[in-house]
Amino acid sequence: MEKMKFTWKRIRKAFYSLDLDKNGYISKENMQLYFSSWGLTPEQFDWLYDKFDQDKDGKISYNDFTQTIGSELFPAETLYFRQAKP
Repeated sequence: MEKMKFTWKRIRKAFYSLDLDKNGYISKENMQLYFSSWGLTPEQFDWLYDKFDQDKDGKISYNDFTQTIGSELFPAETLYFRQAKP
């Protein structure tokens, strides 16, 4: 997480940097390219990809991405303030 936080300063920037095909989702292949230098085993990578794929459709959408790591990496971007109405 720290490495990702150091690399990107915004959720949207992080997502679109991993969406190499620019089709609105992160494929397993694209994410594998990013994580290839991290020394993960295939099992570790599969676990990680499965964790990111919240809706289990085989690809990581922006919504999946923000639900998975958005609040951890960029808490200010995921805060929503409610105003009480009388």
